[in-house]
Amino acid sequence: MVDPPNHRGYVEPLDVSWGVRIRLAGVDVGRHLQCPGTDGPASPSRPDGTEPADAAWWRFSTGRAALTASIALPAARGLTGVGRWDLDTGALLWWRSPADRVRPLWTTSALLVDEVVGGGVHRFARYSWPELVLTDELRYEHWDQGLAVEEIKVSRSGRVGVCWLNDGQGVNSYAVLGLDGPLRWLTRAEPRRCKPMFATPELSPDERLVACGPGGTCWWWPPGQDVDLDWDTPSAGGLHEYARLVLHDLEQDRSTEHRLEAELPAGWVPEDPDGGRWQYGPVAIDVPEPGLVRIWLPDTTRVDLRLPLASTVRLPTPDACTAPWTGRCSDPEHHEP
Repeated sequence: MVDPPNHRGYVEPLDVSWGVRIRLAGVDVGRHLQCPGTDGPASPSRPDGTEPADAAWWRFSTGRAALTASIALPAARGLTGVGRWDLDTGALLWWRSPADRVRPLWTTSALLVDEVVGGGVHRFARYSWPELVLTDELRYEHWDQGLAVEEIKVSRSGRVGVCWLNDGQGVNSYAVLGLDGPLRWLTRAEPRRCKPMFATPELSPDERLVACGPGGTCWWWPPGQDVDLDWDTPSAGGLHEYARLVLHDLEQDRSTEHRLEAELPAGWVPEDPDGGRWQYGPVAIDVPEPGLVRIWLPDTTRVDLRLPLASTVRLPTPDACTAPWTGRCSDPEHHEP
């Protein structure tokens, strides 16, 4: 699932004395835009915007000099939200905060914003684009396990959003949001408790299947000896559970779980055992076509899994001595979100 690319460009700094600078892809765009919460210029006693705010998402309006961006302002201001600025004057036209996640829904000319209401209550709000008028909302509370939406991916059609849930204490899960018509949950049961996920959940092209691969840490350690061991404690050999592959059929609203295991020789240990790539399951997941789930192991080995799957799936033994992980899968078959 890939969001359409943002319009990127450079806008000359504005000759006004407002208080926030926004940086897009490392480049300051509008050094003096009005800072949310202010109604006048910055001053030495209120040095707003001395540090640029990096935009997580942005878009320039066509036919008008305006910028809409999702930003986290420097800690001194403590604001996170999405705003719209007039690039001719620097004036703030529209602002919503706190709001951490913003996703474009280009097929319906809308923005989806995850806003904090308060008291553990959030709402997904859909705003028309570019007018930014509220057209729909879905309020939700943190789930019983303390899980909250950490990230949302929107399908190419704009009909479905897959939410990665995280409780901040080592439990992850997922939930699926219907975006065609009224905002609603397509996964109606309480989310299942999963181990952390290195790769966030993915959706199939036909929008029927969600796949994720939660896993633990130091999965190569000898079984039953998970107390006070060093990261580089080698395997005693034999079969080890690497992760679980969770598949959720959205038509039936039913999930299955499959054990992913690998056989390791005695003495096997990763070259960089404390590197993040060896923890929390596959480093990347893709569902390139119906009936096929593709995962990448920490050594960048690609494994194609044809459905239906058995309850246990044997993986190839990963290469323990590989080049350092760059944070992105180099396989051309993997399409990064």
